[in-house]
Amino acid sequence: MLLELNLRNFILIEDIRLAFGEGLNIVTGETGAGKSIILEGLRICLGNRTSKDYLRNPDQKATFEMIYSTPEELFAITREIFPSGRAISRLNGDIVNVDTIERTIGPYLDIYGQRDHFYLLDPNHQQSVIDSFDPMTVTLQAEIAQTVTAYRETEAAMKELISLASSDVETEKTILQELHGLAIDVEADREKEALFARLTHMADIVSGLSEASDTLDASVLDSLERVIRTIALLEDYDPTYHELSSRLESVRLELEDIGMTLRERRRSLDLDESELKALNDRISALHSARRTYQRDLTELVAYQEELRERIAAFDSLAEKRQALEDRSAQLLSLYDDQSHRLRDHRARVFKQLKGGLIESLSRMELPDVALSLEQTPRPGEPRLSGRYQAEILASMNGRDLRPMKDVLSGGEMSRFILALKQVFSQREKTLTMVFDEIDAGISGQTAFEVGRNIKRLSQEKQVIAITHLPQLTAFADVHYQISKADATTLVKRLDASEHTERLALMMSSALSESSIASAKELIERAKQSLNP
Repeated sequence: MLLELNLRNFILIEDIRLAFGEGLNIVTGETGAGKSIILEGLRICLGNRTSKDYLRNPDQKATFEMIYSTPEELFAITREIFPSGRAISRLNGDIVNVDTIERTIGPYLDIYGQRDHFYLLDPNHQQSVIDSFDPMTVTLQAEIAQTVTAYRETEAAMKELISLASSDVETEKTILQELHGLAIDVEADREKEALFARLTHMADIVSGLSEASDTLDASVLDSLERVIRTIALLEDYDPTYHELSSRLESVRLELEDIGMTLRERRRSLDLDESELKALNDRISALHSARRTYQRDLTELVAYQEELRERIAAFDSLAEKRQALEDRSAQLLSLYDDQSHRLRDHRARVFKQLKGGLIESLSRMELPDVALSLEQTPRPGEPRLSGRYQAEILASMNGRDLRPMKDVLSGGEMSRFILALKQVFSQREKTLTMVFDEIDAGISGQTAFEVGRNIKRLSQEKQVIAITHLPQLTAFADVHYQISKADATTLVKRLDASEHTERLALMMSSALSESSIASAKELIERAKQSLNP
């Protein structure tokens, strides 16, 4: 249970400490005194958003401390807000994030605020309430979630397939045909490109080769022949010139060989017109493909394979799409079957829940309530919660069943929520329930019956109730009075005598022997009402 709540430098609060006990803890006070601020402080301890705007003194930090006891462990929670807006959270002295606090302590506390009854008017929340009443619902919802996830994945795959099918496959086929027609041979085509590069300087090369060859033939070799003949004559006079003559002959033979090579090189460049045109066309086609597809020769070959695969995939799209459509239809059928099972299960669960609700409501001056569950099929895409939207319909005094928001008044809604809390009390892990003016909109005997039911609830769990009604206050085990002085919220735990006096003031606005006697009578009546 919640043992202590300490708040410092928080809005109207300078420094307060509340020590709660077992049973029913009542918090009373004038409007604006700060009762709801205390509840907000509790919410902040449990992980609610913080802000530096909460600081009473903007130059000092705000501190929120809570001590909570479970059968297994004692928890100390501290949250601090600094003037910079930075916040630190601690659990048993260790710095933690708020998610850890929520996971650790959150399941033990159930807080109902003044505005929460609007939440229950939402059919989605009503459905969540019904689904949380029976553990089997979780299993059924998990099955639906698995089916919906598979359906969404199948639909996504189909959309991707349709997107592929809508691409310009004919263009891709044309590209493949063009590249296939090029019959790219990377090595051979690179040689042709090298030849083409040489031929771009063919005029200079031919001129150079011709000049070199002609010079050798017409000048160098003729002159060398004369030199050789002259030296040969000298051999007749001196045999030692024979070696020189032999060397000159070797030079002549080498030069003749060079001349032959030059002439062959020159003749190799004598391509006919058709050969030149074919080479030029080939190089132009390759360059055009490179520019168009922004790929080199090796990449163009790989691109052809990529196109073949995509076109082959396109050709099998019809078969794949049919398979996906069949899968989608199967999943939709399964989804509908599972939704029907969940719908029927919800109906059975609501029947159990309804019995407890009507019994509890009858004890709170609502004896003629009729409840029904309407489950409407929702069109459109499958939902994780199933095909059917559940909504609770209510009827008062034999009138037609209608949505709760159209039937229940504020006071009736408060009693309905309290009835829910009572029905769920045995099924939840919750150890502490906090109510902020759950008795709004009721008075008289109805308020007394609500107080008695809250008191009964407090015999099973710790209850903290903020109230302005004496009928509920009369059942208190612990009573705190909240007041405000000089823009500061003050809190006081009342003893038995002070509790009686405060109750008398709540009943008559003035202390007198008569009002105190009435208060004592109400307290005694509250005690007697709990006897079997």
